[in-house]
Amino acid sequence: MKKLIYSRKSLFTGKGDSVENQVQLCLSYAASHFGTPPDGCRIFEDEGFSAKDTERPQFQALRQAARTGEYDCLICYRLDRVSRSVSDFSSFIGELQKLGIAFVSIREQFDTATPMGRAMMYIASVFAQLERETLAERVRDNLYQLAKSGRWLGGITPLGYRSQEVSYTEKGRNRTLRVLAPVDKELAIVSDLYAQFLARGSLSQVDAYCLKMGLKTRGGNNFTRFSLRGVLENPVYAAADQTMYDWLLKNGYEVYMPQDAFDGSHGLLAYCKTRQAKHMPNKKRAPGEWIVSIGVHPGLIAGESWVLAQDIIQKNKKKAPRSPRSTDALLSGLLRCGNCGSFMRPKGGRTLADGTKTFYYCCELKERSKQAACAQQNAPGPQSDAAVIKALAQLAGDSNGLYEMLQNDICIEKSPYPLQVNLQARIADYEATIQVETQALQNIARAISKNNDEALDAVLLSSSAAHSERIQTAQAERDQLIASLHAGEGSREQCPILADTLKGIEPGLACMDWQIKRALLQSLVKQARWDGDTIYLSIKEAESLPCASILRPQG
Repeated sequence: MKKLIYSRKSLFTGKGDSVENQVQLCLSYAASHFGTPPDGCRIFEDEGFSAKDTERPQFQALRQAARTGEYDCLICYRLDRVSRSVSDFSSFIGELQKLGIAFVSIREQFDTATPMGRAMMYIASVFAQLERETLAERVRDNLYQLAKSGRWLGGITPLGYRSQEVSYTEKGRNRTLRVLAPVDKELAIVSDLYAQFLARGSLSQVDAYCLKMGLKTRGGNNFTRFSLRGVLENPVYAAADQTMYDWLLKNGYEVYMPQDAFDGSHGLLAYCKTRQAKHMPNKKRAPGEWIVSIGVHPGLIAGESWVLAQDIIQKNKKKAPRSPRSTDALLSGLLRCGNCGSFMRPKGGRTLADGTKTFYYCCELKERSKQAACAQQNAPGPQSDAAVIKALAQLAGDSNGLYEMLQNDICIEKSPYPLQVNLQARIADYEATIQVETQALQNIARAISKNNDEALDAVLLSSSAAHSERIQTAQAERDQLIASLHAGEGSREQCPILADTLKGIEPGLACMDWQIKRALLQSLVKQARWDGDTIYLSIKEAESLPCASILRPQG
């Protein structure tokens, strides 16, 4: 039977254990021990992926191939090429055993056919996990040392600052590091945001103020309550004074600098603020896991004012939550404002004589800005929902007619978000991501070549793995979109399937509860746009059937 070969390397280091060398060793082993030629081996290679993450593209493809029953052995260069987590490794080996696939590790010479061989393999996996955890501790110890210098370790700088390289001499050797340098124009915005929040005590009111005054983020986008909160909670703006020192200790933060260094002349820096994992959103760490030090940049907000802002934020968190929005709003999350492109959210209206409560769709930007940034007319809720359902049912008339409608130039022209434009925009977004991440890798490479600090090198190498993973993910998503774009739009064969789906939608919805109704609409409708008088629909069918239908809600 055929053999499986898997190789992995988290970073390119130029050492001899590259994925190419690993594969050659595995091929040689298969030939010498099993008599299997190279064409009898199927190879899976992951480069730029960490052993702590099992969601590697080629590793997942390997697991799929193993289930086909065509292979009887998996060959790896080393045990930790599979995983350094004991639980993940044992789970994978158990999966192989159920499939009747042996596991061979060339470096450790394991034989999974015997109980002793399996026991030794699990013992080795424990040490592999220990190695990974020891590495994590060593990186954290390096961060402690780096915190002494108040340097900026990389990444996107906070609003109001830029990264600046400075030179210094240590033990007779010239070295460089990067620190935060002020950007006066942006710092003026940050100061204004703190002043407005302390005066108003509400993120929503500060949000409306920003929209009214035209204040933008560094990228030229409108602030949101989430981004405003990020600015207000960032200790980088706080002056390192005695108030801040007391507050940090009281709230369990690990402060690296001595108390007498908190003289108010510099700002703070915080390391290890978030827990980052692939395929998962960044999660804020507990205060005790942060490393707080003093930077070289000047403090902007007095400690007393910064602490007051945190107290207001915490107080607002404890307020009673808003009552849930109308559950009858089927277009929630689909309907956008034709004027500004923001989502239109359902808002409760008056109660009718029969006890039912009406609602309407209101532009989110209009509501946030108090009509300063958008004044789009509200869309009547029940009438809009009913009109969309009716229009979807009418599209199912006959497949050929539906196909002609989908191919009609005027129809597609009226569509607010044609598929080709949408796909091309998404492809451009992934291209931009690849370019940014590639530039970040190049910057890291330059920093390593110029730097003589081993502690910083360890942090930079760890960071480069994350950039490599993001590049590979973006490339895969981009290639998939390009394939969809080249596949063409409006396949005639898909029209009968779409028609059958739409045909029973109107009578079928009558007996469904609102959750199922909304889920069904979200599976069919790609997007809807309200221009104050008309709703335009874009239908989603394998992302290749753009459609526009003009609807006029009555009432």
